[in-house]
Amino acid sequence: DGAVNLSWTAGSSNGSPISEYKVSWGGDGSGEKSCGSVTSCQITGLKNGKTYSFKVQAKNEVGWSKESNGVEGTPDKLPDAPTDVKAEASKNTITVTWKALEGNFSAVDKYQVTLSGPNVANPVQEVTGTSITFKFDDNAITDGASYTATVKAHNKVNWSKPSTASNAVSPWYPTVWRFFRKPMARHFIYRARCY
Repeated sequence: DGAVNLSWTAGSSNGSPISEYKVSWGGDGSGEKSCGSVTSCQITGLKNGKTYSFKVQAKNEVGWSKESNGVEGTPDKLPDAPTDVKAEASKNTITVTWKALEGNFSAVDKYQVTLSGPNVANPVQEVTGTSITFKFDDNAITDGASYTATVKAHNKVNWSKPSTASNAVSPWYPTVWRFFRKPMARHFIYRARCY
């Protein structure tokens, strides 16, 4: 998080012991740091997701060496867990939405949404936007069944932790009403003959 670890192989001291190494960098900001006489150094205070170029110099009693070849490094960290995850149910569907992530990490390139509940055909799906709709067949919907969703974000490092679960919702399917016609009564009239 905001740091790059560097290591290198010591060059020839040319007869005088190396007493100090110095790392300098440029890119999204610049600076330098004395790393003592060891061949590794951690550079901190950098911006996550930004690329820097690092060079090393060695010092003995004669003076400083030329700079080494540059090497690039990009500090980064996992994205935060998504927030404001909401679910909305409709006829045969559940739509999940969440807030786009920004922060001190490299850009989020996709999200993974998990819908928890019975009879979900594809419960884990990935999208690049901030919403997704899960669809259900009529026979997959159970009366009273509820569903919640969680979302994870992905960047150059890996996946974030899952979000807090959304509100619980229940999709529905169209009710088919059948109307039956009442049978018509038949009236029979009998003629009476009098004798």
